[in-house]
Amino acid sequence: FHPINFQGTEYGLLCIQASTERLDAKINKYIATMFFILLGIVAVAAFVAFKLQGLISRPILALAATASAISKNADYTIRVNRRGNDEIGVLYDGFNNMLDEILQREKELRKSEAQYRTLFEQATDAIFISDSEGKSMSAQALAKWWDTAKMSYLDGHLTSSSREKT
Repeated sequence: FHPINFQGTEYGLLCIQASTERLDAKINKYIATMFFILLGIVAVAAFVAFKLQGLISRPILALAATASAISKNADYTIRVNRRGNDEIGVLYDGFNNMLDEILQREKELRKSEAQYRTLFEQATDAIFISDSEGKSMSAQALAKWWDTAKMSYLDGHLTSSSREKT
């Protein structure tokens, strides 16, 4: 209570009472509304994230499965089918181009190996192959060359010996 005085005379008492119940109720209502809005936003964000995650991970998982199949079977003719013009499509193109390069190099290697083998096996001279430390890795046609040289020597020796006797 607070007295009301005017020119020395007390006219009464002033009592001010205020209730915060209505304010508390409004604040509680706003808090509840904000909580449900936040809950809705989180639910929508989770749903969108789940859908977007599938859009991103599905193509990458398909690429991983293709890479696994290629590794398992050593079949470089398998390709990933491009589905769009986005970053994943660019990734697929890069992957397929890499496989084309590997396949081309593998074909060139087989061709080179076949040419090498043909040259190596049909050589009439001895061919020695050594590693960087000088250790012999292959001595193709050594036996064939040795036999031929020995036979030529013996044939020449026998021929000249038989000529001398006559």
